[in-house]
Amino acid sequence: MPVKLKFILPFILISVLGGPIAAQESVWLREHRAGAAARKRGQLEDAERHYEKALKEAEKFGEQDKRLPESLHNLALVYKLQKRYSEAERLFVRAIEIYRRISGPDHHIVAFEIENLAELYVAAGKIDEAEPLLTQSLAIAEKARGAEHLLVANIVSSLAEVYTKQKKYVQAEPLYQRGLLIYEKSLGADHWTVASLLEEYAGLLKKMGRKDEAKAMEERVKEIRAKKLPHEPYKIPS
Repeated sequence: MPVKLKFILPFILISVLGGPIAAQESVWLREHRAGAAARKRGQLEDAERHYEKALKEAEKFGEQDKRLPESLHNLALVYKLQKRYSEAERLFVRAIEIYRRISGPDHHIVAFEIENLAELYVAAGKIDEAEPLLTQSLAIAEKARGAEHLLVANIVSSLAEVYTKQKKYVQAEPLYQRGLLIYEKSLGADHWTVASLLEEYAGLLKKMGRKDEAKAMEERVKEIRAKKLPHEPYKIPS
């Protein structure tokens, strides 16, 4: 799957005065942070171990606590990287269900999690299953955050990729264009995410026989990447 803007979930720290709840929180936070650090280093087995422990602790907080779906999400991402798609799917689906109950069905966090499930299906080769999820995710994100939010850009970019894989080139092109406009406006014309999406778009243009346009786009990609700007994730609001 092409590289897109990475979103990270904010975790909610709850202030408590000592006792078993505080110890429970401390264990969850320690394992959560250790898992994130291991995943960043590419040590997936270690990340899996820490995230599984974090999930075990999060289960104790109950299904009204946002640390539970966040822990499900993090472990699902590791399973996805390990190509354990069925296990990842189960966790993403449960996270979506919990977020719907906690935050409501039209909250942007639900759109975010549905997009993650759709991208899992793309990685697993289930393209036709991904399309309706992305359409659903897009509708929620637009309603919750507006038509020019970065989450919307990520979703339309993913949907453009799906349409490209389905050979629906006419439907894919305006989505690439829309994603680029949002990224450039929000992040700047030289952001690495812009380069990544331009590269995807160039691939589409080649499939459509527009080789000169694709070549010009690829030159711009090289220019952006030559600047070696940092890859910073975007923290979505809770």
